[in-house]
Amino acid sequence: MTHASPELAPSRARGRVRHQGEVDRVPALRPRRCDYCAQPLGDVAKARHARFCSADCRKAWWTVARNRGAQLYQLLMIWRLNRGRKATRGAGMIGRISSMIDSWVRSDRFGGGE
Repeated sequence: MTHASPELAPSRARGRVRHQGEVDRVPALRPRRCDYCAQPLGDVAKARHARFCSADCRKAWWTVARNRGAQLYQLLMIWRLNRGRKATRGAGMIGRISSMIDSWVRSDRFGGGE
């Protein structure tokens, strides 16, 4: 049995070929609060999978996620290619990734969560 790469794996929801830019549904950071600004969703929360209070917050979140994701992808690839061995570019990479995420949590609009 052969496995399709994640970029070309059939989407379970629609039975079609997934494109490289598509992502699986991600869970909300906080129930009934906007993932970008952390404001209560109010009436928007009636939608089953609502994650954002407005189109502006949704667009801003995806811009941040795309940029941060690209950074993480590059660092994880460096780590994976070198397995974090000493005297390689991968040395200390997991610690660097963790520090980067910690700084994002501190700098996010919602002040690092509730």
